[in-house]
Amino acid sequence: MERLEWLKWRQKGIGGSDAPLLMGVSPYGNILDLYKQKIADEIEDKSNFVMDRGNRYEPRILAWFNAMNDSAFSPELIESQDYPFLRCSLDGKDGESILEIKIIGKEFFLKKEMPAKYYPQVQHNLMISRARVCFFIMLWQEGWDETKPLDSKDICVIPVYPDLEYQKKLLAAEISFWHDNVEKRIPPITDTIDISDLVQPYVDMVEQIKILEGELEKIREKIIAAADATGLKKVTCGNLKITKEERKGAVDYSKVPELKDVDLEQYRKKSSTSWRITV
Repeated sequence: MERLEWLKWRQKGIGGSDAPLLMGVSPYGNILDLYKQKIADEIEDKSNFVMDRGNRYEPRILAWFNAMNDSAFSPELIESQDYPFLRCSLDGKDGESILEIKIIGKEFFLKKEMPAKYYPQVQHNLMISRARVCFFIMLWQEGWDETKPLDSKDICVIPVYPDLEYQKKLLAAEISFWHDNVEKRIPPITDTIDISDLVQPYVDMVEQIKILEGELEKIREKIIAAADATGLKKVTCGNLKITKEERKGAVDYSKVPELKDVDLEQYRKKSSTSWRITV
């Protein structure tokens, strides 16, 4: 199926990647954003940094998993027999088992834990495909290097099984959303502000920064090691000046006896106001 045809097929129903938005756990939008996507006259072929990376690496991870397990998983599109508007686009299916491939940050990778934002998608895919298990494959994003072969130490596989109670809630929410909102063209009521056109670019850039910061730290460590090996406190190389600084530790004023009964609040500087955006 060509990409444009696939996008049209996805818009005419609720897929696995829609489930997190519907259940309110997606960092990329909410149920109102999903509603706008489904009733849009024109289909936007949106992509982002994270999606592009995943799409490039999925075939390699799929081949790796098949080779490691002597299996024959392959991508597959499925529509529900009972509710044709419910569908899933699987990264891989082999018999009664399916795959979901994601590039994951260090925190969840080291804990070998699936991020909550993917749980609705996995349960949706299990429900629609009627599979017995979904192998959730996580590639550590810092292990990402298109020029090198995949390394097993950068990949973690978690088996996820059908959660029937959760699937009941998910199914009810999906049916209600499709019949009561999409088909009737009635926007869902939410308590969020409409900045949908800004959310994805912001989240996408945060992801890029995380990856670049990780690469920058690796280079920084190598530079410091090289400078430390010289035994000097100051070295230069091109535009870089590397200086070894020693700073005294901060004073813990709470442990100063003379200040025990002193009200330090009267010496506090004027307060300021700032905004914090959390992804």
